[in-house]
Amino acid sequence: MIRATTSILLTTAFFASGCGGAPVAPVIPLASGADQCLAQYGDDIGPPSVDLNGRWLLREEQRSMTDAPMVGEVVTTTRFWILADIAQTDEALNITMEMCHIDTESSNDSATSSLSRQFVETMGTIDVPATFLRVDSTHVLYQAPDLRIRGADRAVIGYDPLPEDDDDPRVQDDDQDGNPGVTVNVSGMVDGQIYIVQRRETSLCGAGDEDGIEGLITWQIDQTTVGASSFMLNRQTELVPVPDPTVHRFWLSRLPNETTCAEIYSEASEPGASVE
Repeated sequence: MIRATTSILLTTAFFASGCGGAPVAPVIPLASGADQCLAQYGDDIGPPSVDLNGRWLLREEQRSMTDAPMVGEVVTTTRFWILADIAQTDEALNITMEMCHIDTESSNDSATSSLSRQFVETMGTIDVPATFLRVDSTHVLYQAPDLRIRGADRAVIGYDPLPEDDDDPRVQDDDQDGNPGVTVNVSGMVDGQIYIVQRRETSLCGAGDEDGIEGLITWQIDQTTVGASSFMLNRQTELVPVPDPTVHRFWLSRLPNETTCAEIYSEASEPGASVE
């Protein structure tokens, strides 16, 4: 039986006041380093004696928050289920990732959101490098900050301010639904769609063995709204990670090599599916 969960971030705070005041872009790269990660586990560092080659389920859970007028603070838990193929050469890892499922949970029923299945299916696969070392009596995986931009041209934007309207030539229809950016379905006090551009940078640090690895996610997010199905939704909101670093977690679990993304989605989309 596959137990799966993964995360990618969504917005739920679409009640922010005013159309201006876009969030400040995180123009400074995420502060996360291998030395900082490894030092948490010890100081005797050497080559790994564990083989991670094979197919894995990468599950992530992250929590973001925003202050929504008329609603108050809204916390969104986003979970990702990712099929991960790991190729290991000594301490160097290449992780080929395919997103299988994303879900969200809001702390307030007046502000909920979801991504379309079409968006997940158009994400394709990505290759992410990582490092795996023995530290004292355990083994530690470190993934350096990985920058992802959805709804706009990453090569052009980098850490520059994100687009704020659909006339910006950098905006792309990444989910191929005919709307600018990425479409987020929202419901609650106002129902409809918002079209967003999102920059998300993520780093992983965790420990384990050939059967499984778990640890913490360090991340930052920047998001702008470039359009909406209703003027009431066409507003800029600030979305930030929950300050408690222990609520942002990942789990790697080994899978049979024949496991498919469709199988992961089938179980992850069941009511009550958990990333843990």
